Amino acid sequence: MIRQNAYFKLSLILALFIPSILFAQNTTVEGYVYESGNRGYLNLAQVVLTDAESGQIFATVYSNREGFFTADLPSNVNCDYTVTKEQFGEVKGNVRVGTDKVFIKAEMKREPGYLFDVTMAQKKDDPDEVVQVDAILGGHIEVYNNTKKKEELNLQNYPHPNFQFTFKDGNHYTIMIRKEGFLTKRMEAYVNVNGCILCFEGIGDVRPGVTDNLTEGNEMGTLLANVELDRATVDKTIELQNIYFDYDSYEIRPDASAELDKLITLLRDNPTLLIELGSHTDSRGDEKSNQILSQQRATASTDYLLVKGGIDANRIKARGYGESKLKNRCKSSVKDCTETEHAVNRRTEIKILGFSNSLDTRTRSLQEIREEEIFLESLVSGDGFGGQVQIKEGDKMPAHIEEQTQKGANAEQKLIKEQVEESIEEEPVIEEMPKKNVVPGNTQIADPMKKDVSSEQVPEKKEELPVNTQIAKPMKDDISSEKPPMNDALNKAEQKAGQVLTKMKDPVQKLPADQIMRKADNKEAEQLSYNYTGYKIQVHHSVQKVALNHPIYTKLSTKNLSFEVRANGVSYLVGDFSEKDDAYLYLADEILAHFPDAFLVKYESGKRVK
Repeated sequence: MIRQNAYFKLSLILALFIPSILFAQNTTVEGYVYESGNRGYLNLAQVVLTDAESGQIFATVYSNREGFFTADLPSNVNCDYTVTKEQFGEVKGNVRVGTDKVFIKAEMKREPGYLFDVTMAQKKDDPDEVVQVDAILGGHIEVYNNTKKKEELNLQNYPHPNFQFTFKDGNHYTIMIRKEGFLTKRMEAYVNVNGCILCFEGIGDVRPGVTDNLTEGNEMGTLLANVELDRATVDKTIELQNIYFDYDSYEIRPDASAELDKLITLLRDNPTLLIELGSHTDSRGDEKSNQILSQQRATASTDYLLVKGGIDANRIKARGYGESKLKNRCKSSVKDCTETEHAVNRRTEIKILGFSNSLDTRTRSLQEIREEEIFLESLVSGDGFGGQVQIKEGDKMPAHIEEQTQKGANAEQKLIKEQVEESIEEEPVIEEMPKKNVVPGNTQIADPMKKDVSSEQVPEKKEELPVNTQIAKPMKDDISSEKPPMNDALNKAEQKAGQVLTKMKDPVQKLPADQIMRKADNKEAEQLSYNYTGYKIQVHHSVQKVALNHPIYTKLSTKNLSFEVRANGVSYLVGDFSEKDDAYLYLADEILAHFPDAFLVKYESGKRVK
């Protein structure tokens, strides 16, 4: 009897408490996240539910494609919620959770910008080609913000063919996609930059999303893009667009240079690529002349890539095909072809010859690539008065730029040393003129055209000297390998002064003596022509362009002053000579007095040679 009473009491207690325990455990909270203006539900919005009093997180959930989310929370609590989503900011709120289901509506306002939804696939060479799997998997995807100068996205060995990124208002982005066996794809996106509301470069098919169209003012929206990558296979041919030449000419036109600049980018982004650059003509005109002209055009285009882009000459082969590979029926015997049909045959193509393992193939990040390009661009364009680029004290160039700068400096010193050795090798050693022939306290020499001054005393009264026969004071006897062959040049100048000054193509006419010392005329030096051949004097080198108050501007005329952008900075050059003897004489006679570190540089088709 006692045992039965005990069981009865326990049953009564459980009957009273178990229902309350069960009902006190959880209350369902659910809701929807949507964009303001009835523009649709938002997927993958994060919802964080916390205790308003203690800050303890009850649950973190995400909305689905219909914008719906749900969570189970303790009953009878005061709950704060925070909803966040990229490009939408966040929405905060509070709700009292009792024992009945709770419903939350989260309305979010989109920030200006665009959600970029990309699908990556292999490009078909033939539209009818059947490809088993055309999706690009395992790619390396990078996004660099050029406006803020920082990396925004870096996905390596990405396992999916789709990715998303949000372009924010007022920024310029570079997107790069790399995949082994394919040509690297580079794209540019401008969002309300320089008057461009939304502009893309290098992207094939871009269109508004199906369920998330652009706003009326084109301030925001979702964009779907199909990005196709070209397979990198030997003998693959790619036609370059807009490489035009004037009739019977092989001069690079401005519109052609813009397209060749894109090819420079392609070669930089694919550092192992070896190509043939082929030029084709139509069938009009003499066949032999067309062959010669096409070779000239291919060579001119290749020279542009080598000089302007700094591309290794071993990577490019120039070939002219003339009219030997027409794409249509328009042979020379066909007379009824239209101009449009002939234009199809006038084209420039690149063909993949192979891939080099001997080149520097270290995979650099997009950030490194863009930092280098921006740095080199700043050397050319400059910013502020005089085109001067400011590098603050303590600032360091990117490591890869600094490495190139050191390599360039070493190469510069090697070139100078070779010039010294070449000068000593080629020119006989000539004894210096006796000191008695030098006017005390002056660097002028006696008139070599009057008498053999080596056997006579210098007159007590100084004679009038010919114009432009001043030379710089000799340097120390122990000339280092970094210095120009100054003594050799001086000796040679003294030896040849009498005979050369009277008959040479007077270099002084190119740079009049009365313009050696002058005031700055606010005119910058011009960039060295990409196909220049001849001799110039390098008077200055720096990692940045100089201002107009620099000595090269205040002491030299800008008439023949030019600059060359190199891997390690900017070199300033003066003069324009076809003969080395004339250039050496001018170096000694006019330049070394003002620029003692100046030296001679020989160019062939825009490239420095020994």
